[in-house]
Amino acid sequence: MKQYFKKAAGILLCVVIAAASAVFTVSAQEDITADPMTFAVNKDTITATTAASNDQYDYCVVLRKGKNIEYTVNTETAARYNLTVTAGTISDKEQVSVSVNDVSQLENVTLANTGAYGTRNSHEIGSIILAPGKNVINFSSPEGPNGILIVSFTLTKTGNVYQYHIPTTKPEDVDKFDIGAGSSPIGWYPADNSECIIMRGNANGNSWVEKEITVQEAGWYGVTVKLGASSQYETGLTLKASVGGKSTSRTVEVTSSYTSYEDRYIGKLYLEEGAQTVRLEVTSKAAFVKSFTLENKLEDDFVNGALNYDISPTMVSSMNGYTEGDADCSYSWCMNLRGSKSFGISVYTEKAISYLITARYGANTAGQSIDVAVNGYKQVEKAPVDVTGEKYPCTDGHVIGIVNLNRGMNEVTFSLGAGSNNAVVMDSVQFALADSFQEGVFTAWVQENRVPEYFFPAEANSGFYTAGGQKCATMRATSWVEYDVYTEEERTVNMLIDMASSENITFSASVNGETQISKENIGVPSSGYTAFATVASAGMLTIPAGHSVIRYTQEVGAGNLRSLTFEEADRNEAVITNFAIRNADGNRMPFAVTEGLKGYAVASVKKLGEADDKLMLIIAQYANDTSLVGVSQTTVDVSQMANRETKEFQTEITLKGEGGYVKAFLMREGSFEPLSKAQSYVETKIFPENALETSVSYELATNVLNNDGENYAEYGIHDADYDVDAIFYDGYKDTKVFAYIGIPKGATPENSVPAMVLVHGGIGKAEQSWVKKWNDLGYAAIAMDLYGCGPEDDSTSYSGSGKKKHPYAGVAPWDFSADFENAGMYQSVINVINAHTLIRGNDCVDASRIGITGISWGGITTTTVCGVDNRFMFAVPVYGCGYLDQCKTYFGSKFDSASQSIAWDPANFAAKAQMPVMLVNSDADQHFSINSSSLTYGVLKDGYLSIHHGLSHSQSAGDSIQQVYDFADNMFKGNNPYIRISSATAENGVLTADCEIPSGTTISGVTMYYINTTELPSDGGSNINWTAVTDYSENNGTVTVNIPAGATYVYASITDNNGAIMSTKFLKVK
Repeated sequence: MKQYFKKAAGILLCVVIAAASAVFTVSAQEDITADPMTFAVNKDTITATTAASNDQYDYCVVLRKGKNIEYTVNTETAARYNLTVTAGTISDKEQVSVSVNDVSQLENVTLANTGAYGTRNSHEIGSIILAPGKNVINFSSPEGPNGILIVSFTLTKTGNVYQYHIPTTKPEDVDKFDIGAGSSPIGWYPADNSECIIMRGNANGNSWVEKEITVQEAGWYGVTVKLGASSQYETGLTLKASVGGKSTSRTVEVTSSYTSYEDRYIGKLYLEEGAQTVRLEVTSKAAFVKSFTLENKLEDDFVNGALNYDISPTMVSSMNGYTEGDADCSYSWCMNLRGSKSFGISVYTEKAISYLITARYGANTAGQSIDVAVNGYKQVEKAPVDVTGEKYPCTDGHVIGIVNLNRGMNEVTFSLGAGSNNAVVMDSVQFALADSFQEGVFTAWVQENRVPEYFFPAEANSGFYTAGGQKCATMRATSWVEYDVYTEEERTVNMLIDMASSENITFSASVNGETQISKENIGVPSSGYTAFATVASAGMLTIPAGHSVIRYTQEVGAGNLRSLTFEEADRNEAVITNFAIRNADGNRMPFAVTEGLKGYAVASVKKLGEADDKLMLIIAQYANDTSLVGVSQTTVDVSQMANRETKEFQTEITLKGEGGYVKAFLMREGSFEPLSKAQSYVETKIFPENALETSVSYELATNVLNNDGENYAEYGIHDADYDVDAIFYDGYKDTKVFAYIGIPKGATPENSVPAMVLVHGGIGKAEQSWVKKWNDLGYAAIAMDLYGCGPEDDSTSYSGSGKKKHPYAGVAPWDFSADFENAGMYQSVINVINAHTLIRGNDCVDASRIGITGISWGGITTTTVCGVDNRFMFAVPVYGCGYLDQCKTYFGSKFDSASQSIAWDPANFAAKAQMPVMLVNSDADQHFSINSSSLTYGVLKDGYLSIHHGLSHSQSAGDSIQQVYDFADNMFKGNNPYIRISSATAENGVLTADCEIPSGTTISGVTMYYINTTELPSDGGSNINWTAVTDYSENNGTVTVNIPAGATYVYASITDNNGAIMSTKFLKVK
């Protein structure tokens, strides 16, 4: 079954009821007048909402976390519909749930990130049922950091909902009945107040009831019986339903007593359209039966992983080659396989896993065999048939083989294998849950009707295909296929990818939703799109015992995928479960090769059996000319490990000089045989060496023409307190940048002053008030508008800042395009560098004392610029930071698109910064999570981390942090009174921070904050429940705080006697 997002929760909605042969529907207004039918969502069309008034527009409604929208749809008939929503999102963590008339139908469906609210894509949500009459559809958002801009939703009909309910409380409810024979009580009960029929099955005769119904639509219908049966006496209760010569039967779980009525599902029947007579029969034990119901909704045929299926002409779903009166299908208890004859059974399952088929059969001739096909694909071929001596009676326990079923309905077909020359009599088959890894190998075929769940992007040329005569699927970026597996023990498996493609392929693989192989590049698999070849992944998967779901996701490149084979590693082998280059925090290295940066080759090795390998773990640094700069090595002695033990090993290198690349190797000692593909990273050069040498000129805005061809009005300030000019200066690629530049009163070439470069955030602008704040402190400042907006007001501004775009603007800022020189971030960085060049060229500014600070997106830009422009004296990014790919907010997906490059991550640049950098953030920011700030701090050469508990996120909050101004003032004056936290750990119940405390500075307080969740909650705000601990000890600069039991993550903020806050990293408690 094709699924795009999380599957809908199971529901049962009684919408069409049949009593006797009539089907009653409710007359109603019909709002669904087309198929598909699209409904506009706006403030005038919705029925009700809890959305804020400023989230309701003429063309849309913004659905935010905790809010809901109600929309009323009237319809005359019950039906199932696929629901899609047309919406824009800016996060991959937005979720929607849907209920109809207060009944939950879809829960926690995650929408894809469209990248911008203005980009509105169709999101498939799932299947819902609408009843006759009024349907109040409620859309709610259980999770999401930003909101979902919904412009419409579409209903596409997939089928009607039919339910035929047959009561059995009195004789008039049914057309015919036979109470059977045997011990009392039996029959209608009680006589004076009819409420059920007591049905009994035994050798003396079975109880049954019959009812004719009028079936509106042919198809499979599940049969549910409402019954009571004593757990003391009726274990083994078996019921049978039949129609048109076909039947289903199941032994069901009993209830606590005869009058404790519960629903019991007994299987499925195929109902033809029109008048049909349905029979319900008890074939073993007794039950009090109140009703039975047929609905075109199925449940799993398997109970506790097993299914016994009786083979008879009434039980099989198809017969091929049999003729009327054929002796091979003339018995009520069996079928004969002979010659080319075959029969099929229909099996419905919710899990596409492996099953061992055994059979009860009889055969009196050697050399016979059986074939089994599932959904048209032969899976068992020529399974040998045991000679039982005689065809009758059949005997138990004959193994046929293992098959893999798909989710949903499966047609399992049995036939004789080639060369068989006599009959095999079969009266039942048994399916038992089987280990998917027979002989340690499981192959998942990527072919139509063999993939349980999948996603192929609608806009791309992808999907099931035949290439070079081979059935396969064309996979492109974001395509995925998913498989169920069952294993009796934990397994570590290699992954073999059978693909035809001449493109460079990158993929990821997850087990039970946890990514175990992340964006691994396997190179070019073959010579073309019809030449299949098998490529082994470097990474391995660990599959726990029990049922698991494995997903393969295509990340980059297009190819035709034929199969995925999961092969258990050799039993006497050292298995590499993880191999990577990491930083000191155990995360990816920044893509920087710079003096003093520490890198680690890290390998997780699992020992299987008696493996006694000795391995070499090596990390090496190379210069741009490929010459070796440095190397570090450690030996991994697998013989010292226990069987199935997994252990992590690492070796450390301290990088020297600037530029080049780093590689890590894992080899067998002596032979130098690689056990895994070498890992490497290269410092990506984005900006030219002469980026700081550009000559920058400017004009007063009053001398520049606006969009109307007139000179801009005066927007500067020239009074007794300020000299702030509104200017346009040279930007990237012949563009111009609007800015405010202010020089404090009294500054002269002889009395030059320090200066600040001020970088605004998202929906921000050139902030004149910000410039004035720094002028008030006696410092020059320049604040530019990176959106390409000028000083004029515009309420419909594309940037959201309320300022009009000027005619000299460049591209929109801040995208991370892999086309580096055309990226918005490239333009932003150059424009900030040019602002720096401009202000340092002012005769009244001391060029040796210039700092930079930026807020939010401006913090990202500042974190980037400080590694490119080392002329700055210091940098203070506020909120924004690096390691965006690790961010527990919508920023975590910023680099997921192939068009966006992780080479732009700000940490790659910050690692090369030579000046002091103080990162400032909240511990619950909804845009930049504390873990990303902590990781960025970890790669700084001269870094400080200042986490402010509960700090709100805005331009005004960010430019009002007194510590930023104090830090700049101290840097400009050559002072450094700040506590430096050289190391911090959280283990054995204690947080320990080693501090370097300058003379004259003392600790005035320490607050440790902790959470007790397994991970840092996503999206900040109230999702994170911090608890504070203020008791601490300090001895010679070592601060200790006791960690409460149950704490999982902590950080500590140390406040000094000047009010400055310096914080430890965000630490996982060990």
